[in-house]
Amino acid sequence: MKQTKQLLIGLSVGFALVGLGFLLLKKKSHKIKSILFVGDSNTFANFSYADKIKKLFPNLITKKVAKNGATTEWMNERVRDELKAYNYDLIAILGGSNDIYGAVRIDKAKKNLDEMFKMAKLKGTKVLVITPPNKDFYTKKTEKNQELLNDLVDWIMSNKNVDYKIDFHKLTNDKSLFSANDGYLHPQSKAHELIVNEFNNKIKLA
Repeated sequence: MKQTKQLLIGLSVGFALVGLGFLLLKKKSHKIKSILFVGDSNTFANFSYADKIKKLFPNLITKKVAKNGATTEWMNERVRDELKAYNYDLIAILGGSNDIYGAVRIDKAKKNLDEMFKMAKLKGTKVLVITPPNKDFYTKKTEKNQELLNDLVDWIMSNKNVDYKIDFHKLTNDKSLFSANDGYLHPQSKAHELIVNEFNNKIKLA
C-alpha cells in the first residue's frame, strides 16, 4: 500500500514536470522571429518604430513596406503580395489617416484593414494593429476629419480579429511629440519610442 502511494506520487510529479516542460516549450515557440511592417509616412520615416525595433533586435527578420501618402488600399495590395512570398510570424499595420484626409471617408479603410487581418490569419500570421496618430494639434484638421478619425480609432481598438493593439492616437496626445515644420502632422522620433515601449510590453521577440 505504501509502495503504491509512493508510485502514484512519483507519477504525479513526473506528469507535472512533463506538463511544465510543454508549457515552457509552447511559450518559447510563441516568440516572434519575423515581422512585416506596413504603413504610410509614419512607418516610412527613417526614425519610425519599425526601424527602432530592427536596431534593438538585429537578428530579427524584418521588412518594411511603406510610403508617404499610402492609403489602406495600397497597403492591402502590398500585404497580399508579401504574404504570398513569405510566412511572417507577425504583421504590424499602421494606417488609415490618408483615407480620411484624402477621401473623407472610413468605410474603405475598415474594409481594407479587415481584409489584411483575415489574410494574415489564414497564413497563421499574428496581427498587430496600431491606431493612426493624434490630429488634435494639426493646423489643417477639420471637424469632419476628427470625427472620422475618432470613429476609426474606436473601431480598431474594439476589433476582435487582431492579436495585439497599440493606441498610438492616445499615446500622441501631446503637442511636444510633433513638429511645427509640418503643421504638427507627423509624430517625431520620441513618439515612435512610445510605440516601441508598448511593443516590448505586449510582444515577445526571439
